[in-house]
Amino acid sequence: MARKTLYDEIQGYERKLICDALIRAQGNQAHAGRLLGLRPTTLLAHIRRLGIDVPALCRPSPAAPGVAFLEEVRHYERKLICDALAGAAGNQAAAAKALGLGPTTLHSRIRRLGIDMSAFRRRRSASPNAPSRLPKYAAGA
Repeated sequence: MARKTLYDEIQGYERKLICDALIRAQGNQAHAGRLLGLRPTTLLAHIRRLGIDVPALCRPSPAAPGVAFLEEVRHYERKLICDALAGAAGNQAAAAKALGLGPTTLHSRIRRLGIDMSAFRRRRSASPNAPSRLPKYAAGA
């Protein structure tokens, strides 16, 4: 089974949010658009792009009513990227590979989302039991 890429994850989350809004709005696309903070034409474009069958039932989302669609998707994308960076100990190349992205694409998204990379880098603190890094001739000086 192939791993889901970041794009697949985000598209699935967009589908979930739109379906949830359509359920809350009882199929009324104009009302669902207002719940998501989208214009009706923009919502219709998302529905067509994602292939959503409006009368079909969709599983409810934990997102609260009235949460802005784009804000919710950005929050989810940020979480996915942060999880990948944490799993790769801040190594952007490894995180990009895990997400199915190119390293430059990941770097631009990190900048766009304002993710602080210092939180993912390993701390190099000297423990009291750690061997000295001084050369042997300088250790006894």
